[in-house]
Amino acid sequence: MADKSELTADAVPQDLAIPGASALARELAAAAMALDARLIMEIIRVAVACDGVIGAWEDLLIPLIAGIGDQHLRTGSLIDVEHVLMAAACDVLAEASAALSQPAQHPPVLLSCAEDEQHTLSLHVLAAALAEEGVATRMLGGRVPRRALAEAIWRSHPAVVLLWSQTAATGDPGPLAELRDHPSRPAILVGGPGWDRHQIPDDVEFLPSLTAAVSQVEAALGLDRPAQQQA
Repeated sequence: MADKSELTADAVPQDLAIPGASALARELAAAAMALDARLIMEIIRVAVACDGVIGAWEDLLIPLIAGIGDQHLRTGSLIDVEHVLMAAACDVLAEASAALSQPAQHPPVLLSCAEDEQHTLSLHVLAAALAEEGVATRMLGGRVPRRALAEAIWRSHPAVVLLWSQTAATGDPGPLAELRDHPSRPAILVGGPGWDRHQIPDDVEFLPSLTAAVSQVEAALGLDRPAQQQA
């Protein structure tokens, strides 16, 4: 078998097919394939400014991430492309979260990955989407041990704790009962495809989408938007 490290230029994919993609998505795909983090960030900034965080996520980033995943399954390539894209996207979304200068008055909202979960992009999308609504968050990020999360709750006394799991390997429902029964009694929300919603304890809310997550966090904080604004 040939050494996979001995690649020739002809063997390295240069294009990424995304059927039905918009012109901006194709431009982003080209920037990602060129590993051009600066251009990736500029394109995502434009999309967020024009379509909002959730719009940029659903119409731009999800199709590209799915295209990269499909091609990786077929060829084993594009891990480098995915890493550069994810890092650049997280940087832009962190900028959007930090740009919130006058947050609504509310108790803390704590965002964390489940223990051993390292996929943080969706949490950054959620933090930026909440910032658009005036909701500030506190981000713990990936691979947060159970003890560290419990200590963070004691330190910050959040009203809401949202735990993300991307894969079944990290969607362990065991710690959720502990969080639910924490003396500070925060609302416990879980999101991501790693959770089996049938194993989630009572009083722990499963969030089927990032849009639902924004609405549920606002509701838990008592910041529900008027009905005419939600239409």
